[in-house]
This record gives sequence, structure tokens and C-alpha cells, in this order.
Amino acid sequence: MKLFKIFNPNLSESKNKKEKKQADNAVELQEEIIDAIVSYLKQFYGRDFSEAIVIWTTNQRNQVAVRSAGFKDALCLALENANLHEIAKAETVFEFQDPPENNNFHQASGGLFIEIRSRITIPTIAADCKARITAVPGFGSLSQKEYVLDPTQKTVFHIGRGEISRHEAYRINDIVIKPDESDFKQSEKNSNVSGAHADIIFKNNSFRLRAMPRGCRSAGGSATKIVHGDNLPVELEDTITLYPLQHGDLIELGKNVLLKFEITE
Repeated sequence: MKLFKIFNPNLSESKNKKEKKQADNAVELQEEIIDAIVSYLKQFYGRDFSEAIVIWTTNQRNQVAVRSAGFKDALCLALENANLHEIAKAETVFEFQDPPENNNFHQASGGLFIEIRSRITIPTIAADCKARITAVPGFGSLSQKEYVLDPTQKTVFHIGRGEISRHEAYRINDIVIKPDESDFKQSEKNSNVSGAHADIIFKNNSFRLRAMPRGCRSAGGSATKIVHGDNLPVELEDTITLYPLQHGDLIELGKNVLLKFEITE
């Protein structure tokens, strides 16, 4: 016996209406968030704005809207249309968690907070300077005691678990997280690091960090973060942006592996 699926145009039309309504709601929410951000930032009109803007989103609904494709471009356009040209050029950082318990942020709407943070100047170093990577004791382990990054020899240094990654194409890692650590606790920490997790890139006389898709949560991987001094960790939210590294910064891979970055002579 053959079964035939009966096409019901009313069901199809209802589905299309539901999808259109969901899309319209998403666009409306994105516009509301952008309006709230621009409204707050209007007080800085005409000022020589050198700070960074940190957008904190604390609920899933807002986070989905902020993570959506084109949000950054739409926000930049809205700032330009409001004649906030200097602010439109400013560095914008997105944090998907509750803001710290201090008075340095403004609640723009439910689940949306704005912080004006002093921008970190990208440090430049001599082209023949080197950097050193070591593991923070108790927070994962490296295959070597330390790795020296020499930009006169190469400018891109791959970070990952194991010497060779075969997720998509063969990739030889320069900074190797131990894949077969005998210590169970350390092995568990290392297991959260991908074989192709992140890259350190030397560009314009500075070292910078870039997440790979498997080291970026918005791309479906695990997290990559930078911790500078006593500041909260800054998560790498895409696989394009190059985040500047400073002497003493910590690089968090996955959930528990911490690497220390240091400039050497």
C-alpha cells in the first residue's frame, strides 16, 4: 500500500506566517537594543571619544539579537546617523554575562548594560623582540616547558591540543597543549582545548590573538579569552578580530587551561 502525503495549503501558509512573525520580532528586538545603546551614547556627542564601549547582555533573548549577523554594522550605521561619528569608530566589546558589581555601567534596558572602559593601547615592540608562552601551574600543561615566539622566523603561531590537527586540513601546532597528560586533573583541563584552537599573530609590531572556529563559542567551539591584569576576562567573540596581547596577559583556552604571555628581549 502506498501512502500519499496530502498537501494542506492552510498549514503551509500558517507556517510561513509564523516564521515571518518570528523574523519580524527578531528585527524589532535588534532595533530596540540599538536604540537603547544610541540613546545612552548621545551624551558623548562632540567629545573626542577614545574609550572602548562594552555592551553587556544578560539574557538569552538579547544575546541572540546581539550575536546575529549584521548587528555590529547596524549599530555603527545608527551611531553615524545620530552624528556620533567618533563613537562609531570606537572599539566595541560584547560581554555575554552579568556585569561586575560596581558602578561603572549603565542599565540601558532589561538585560542590557553599557560600560565605558578605558581603551587598551595596542603596545608596539621592536621587530626583533620575542615572546614567551608558559603554562600557569595547575591550569593545563604544555608539551614543552616554554615556547619562544620569534617574529623574525614566522609571524603566525598555531595553538592547539596535540602536535597535528586534522579537523579540516592538516595543521601543525607551534604551541602544543599536551594530548596525553598522565595527571588526570590536568588531562581533563587539556581535553577542553581543540586541536586547532587559536593563533598568535605578529602584525604591525605587536602580538595579537585570534580565535579559530573550534576556539570560538559563537562559531560552535569552546571559548578563548584574554585576562589583562585584574580586569575581567575578555572573550574572543569571532574568528576575524585580532586582540592585542600585552606583557603578562593570560590566555584562557577552553575552560581551564591558562597560558602566560610575556615579551622577552
